[in-house]
Amino acid sequence: MASCPDSLHALDLHFSEHAPAEATVAVQWREAAPGRPIVRGAERVAQKRQVRAAGIAQALLGNILHAVISAQDTALRSLSERVSALEVRVTAVEESKARVSRVVAISSLNSDSLLLKEPLYVTVEESEGSVVAYIPDLEAYGHGDCESEAIADLKDVVAELYQDLKTPSGELGPLPRRWLAHLQRNVCETHGTCN
Repeated sequence: MASCPDSLHALDLHFSEHAPAEATVAVQWREAAPGRPIVRGAERVAQKRQVRAAGIAQALLGNILHAVISAQDTALRSLSERVSALEVRVTAVEESKARVSRVVAISSLNSDSLLLKEPLYVTVEESEGSVVAYIPDLEAYGHGDCESEAIADLKDVVAELYQDLKTPSGELGPLPRRWLAHLQRNVCETHGTCN
């Protein structure tokens, strides 16, 4: 069969660039012979464009999916951090509710040689079956199973602290000097005069 170059120029191919996912081909014939292999070539070009457009669409969907997953991971991490912070706050609130705190005045120490000039104010806290009594200004603590045991322990600690600070083995630092001054205002020895 002889080639007919005049009939080849009659094929106009128009590709739509507006819809790459669904590339369309419009084939118009003016003076071509029926059954020419040119139409099959145009169909192959159209199929290749459709495959390429589908690949582009698939790549775009993959990028979108990756962005969505990344945003969700970031949001989940943020929520996890906020939940952890809330758990810490809830635990602190529960612990503070579990502690019962009150202030008690004590008028004597567990010592025959020491008297109190005026009452010492003791903070007593109950927490989970144990009791702590302390004097914040002296950083002195007493412990016990009940309030009376904790206060008795604290009285012993204060008496020992006074005796230790009164007879120093060297020069006292600023904090022990402050403790001693506080105790000297409130404690006197029975063999001396209490002012």
